[in-house]
Amino acid sequence: MAKKKTAEKGKDDLVLLFIGYIFWLVALILYAVKKDELSGFSKYHYIQAVAIGLIGFVVSIVTFGIGGLLVWLYSIYNGYQVYSGKDPRPLEKYISKYAE
Repeated sequence: MAKKKTAEKGKDDLVLLFIGYIFWLVALILYAVKKDELSGFSKYHYIQAVAIGLIGFVVSIVTFGIGGLLVWLYSIYNGYQVYSGKDPRPLEKYISKYAE
């Protein structure tokens, strides 16, 4: 019975990570609220989702929305990869020290 609860919790975490990649403010809030109980995997991906969201926000301002839309679509793609069980880390070089 304990295995089922762990599996369900893991699936819930993946769904929250996916939502965090779509809406980076949700990732920021979830990271702030659950910071102490997150695994290294979840911490990394919440931080990465926020970083990609901020990059998209800045690019959106500079390109009047077109570039921001492309970054948002890329973020959704990363969220889908995480939900599928893959571990995309395009920003690992920059944010891995914050996710420890």
